[in-house]
Amino acid sequence: MGETKQPNQTKPLSQLIDEVNETLEDRGYSKSSRRHYGCIYSVFKQFSQSESYSDEEGARFLTERHGVVIKSETPDKLTSHMQTAFRAMMILSDYHHGRAFTKRRCRKTSKYVWADTPLKEFEEFFQTDRFYGWSKSYQGACLSEFKRLSVYLHNNQITAIAEITPAMLVQYLSTALAGYSSSKRSVTFSIFRTFFRFAYISEYHPLDLSESVPVVRRTPSGLSFDWADGAIEKLLSCMDRGNPTEARDYAIILLISRLGLRISDVKNLRMRDILWEENRIELVQQKTNEPLVLPLFKEVGEAIIDYLKFHRPSSDSDCVFLSHAIPFEKLSGNNDLSGRFDKYIERAGISIPQNRMKGPHSLRHALAVKLLDNNISLLTISGILGHTDINSAADYLRVNVELLRQCTLSPEVDCNV
Repeated sequence: MGETKQPNQTKPLSQLIDEVNETLEDRGYSKSSRRHYGCIYSVFKQFSQSESYSDEEGARFLTERHGVVIKSETPDKLTSHMQTAFRAMMILSDYHHGRAFTKRRCRKTSKYVWADTPLKEFEEFFQTDRFYGWSKSYQGACLSEFKRLSVYLHNNQITAIAEITPAMLVQYLSTALAGYSSSKRSVTFSIFRTFFRFAYISEYHPLDLSESVPVVRRTPSGLSFDWADGAIEKLLSCMDRGNPTEARDYAIILLISRLGLRISDVKNLRMRDILWEENRIELVQQKTNEPLVLPLFKEVGEAIIDYLKFHRPSSDSDCVFLSHAIPFEKLSGNNDLSGRFDKYIERAGISIPQNRMKGPHSLRHALAVKLLDNNISLLTISGILGHTDINSAADYLRVNVELLRQCTLSPEVDCNV
């Protein structure tokens, strides 16, 4: 599976650097890191006296421009700027020679740790069906918040949940969560509300402290770009389906724009999730841990087949979509393809106002609005998008209302004209 590609050693320097920049995003490098590396590569292109890359030229660049002598120094002895240049050039060398490189992992384990042995009430909650029913990311958020709470309880010499008073809980929530966005506070308060309801039902506390947890009205996010007037087709038509990475991205964009899949579910899509003979996709959603069944449209299926048959790297992974950097693994959890998406938008000549959301997720919004315009019920839209709460889909009504407001007549207009 996969096509014969030009060896990296024979590629022009500009092409090599472009591919490395794309690979960095595939591997989940942050925008900040990609920007820093990109600046170093731009300077290297101007510095280099050759149209192709060589380790000798890379070493000369590090020595003359950054004062790094590879044979005599290790990254630990370098300044932060020197380390960045060293790392950038090592990545370029690895890619040139076809060696695997991966994102460096932080050695810190967790931002928060238990102040003491976790209270039995916490441990009991972790064994409930409610906790196991949450997604891994939601469970992780829960653990982090409980660890923070454990530090507060330890500092106040509280050894049991029953010792927490309503006033104490309100004070903790108001101070510990200061600076959180409305979205983050909403999620955190929901976690605490669920836990303290459990504590009351389980008779760990005489009062239902869930009633003391505030209800946060989430601040609506900015409007998504509506992708009207054939903008999605314009985006798709600008992509080079002969390029393995763009063939992958083409299929991914179709899955989001035609079926409304979240990017997290697309990245986690497995071979077994596609039931070819029955023309449908069955998966368990990453965000909600709920099953989802969607039809496999011919256009989407053909794009996936084209990628699998001609462009997907050979790999033992059962994920449909892979990073095109050695060792050809599942797309990084940090990679939402926003950088590549922006590149396609610019190439297609699509103009998007600065106050509009334009990432891959905006395609889900566009699908929801299109379905609303075709008088599809919110209940049906909620099912298609995999929402567990119909109120989540109701947010798309706000988009239509805002668009209608833009079209209202000015009171100064003479309607009799």
